[in-house]
Amino acid sequence: MSFALTSRWFAAGAGPQALIAGLKAVGLPTLVLHEPPPQAVRWREPLRAEGVRVLAVRLADVEGLVGTGAEVVGALKPARVLVPAGALAPMPPSLLGGAPSDEERLAHRQRVRERQVEVLARTLHGPLAAGWPLAALHGTAAGELLLLEETGWLLDALPRLGLWLDPARLLALERSGGSPGPAAWADRFAGRVVGVSVHGLGSDGQGHAHPEDDGPAWGRLAASLPRWVPWALDLSGRLTAADVREALRYMTAAFAADT
Repeated sequence: MSFALTSRWFAAGAGPQALIAGLKAVGLPTLVLHEPPPQAVRWREPLRAEGVRVLAVRLADVEGLVGTGAEVVGALKPARVLVPAGALAPMPPSLLGGAPSDEERLAHRQRVRERQVEVLARTLHGPLAAGWPLAALHGTAAGELLLLEETGWLLDALPRLGLWLDPARLLALERSGGSPGPAAWADRFAGRVVGVSVHGLGSDGQGHAHPEDDGPAWGRLAASLPRWVPWALDLSGRLTAADVREALRYMTAAFAADT
């Protein structure tokens, strides 16, 4: 098993030296950068000089595949580029006025989701063909596009596309009735998963807590996925370096117990 730490844990605006210091404090040399700023085009050399590897860069949206986002990815050369699909197109205003019924919402989703997945597949096809190591970020709420079925359509359309799982968010989505849980996703897409976000939902349900704090069955998930898949601790800055080290020990023990 390999582990990384996401930049969510660091203070806003953290530069390469702060990232290096934080990674050393928790004993991890691998980083997932969330929406790095334009100046990150200059970070590769100072990070590499200290033995830090950028595993993945998470873009804010698909528009990040061009312009400044493309420049940052090109400079950092991550193993993966994570792309969120965004929300399902909103329903048009009802001709009769008032809030739409559940039946109307379902009919709307049925009408527009296939078309939106087709548009997304066309958008991602060019970068994939050019060699970008893209991975899709699935939806985490009922109003988002890539739930279980739509994710399957997208992966079928793009054989080179990977999938990055967020099991805690899938657990919350399962509880709301919006999707099967993380075990079902891992079983269905095991061969396409290229990374996993690790955090617990926490007592407030907001996520990015210690992975034991209302998290999924990590050992069960690990048993469903290839051993090379990296696990990224996606933890809040409220946790200390000691908390992150404890989370790493907890995950290591959870995986060992299931082997």
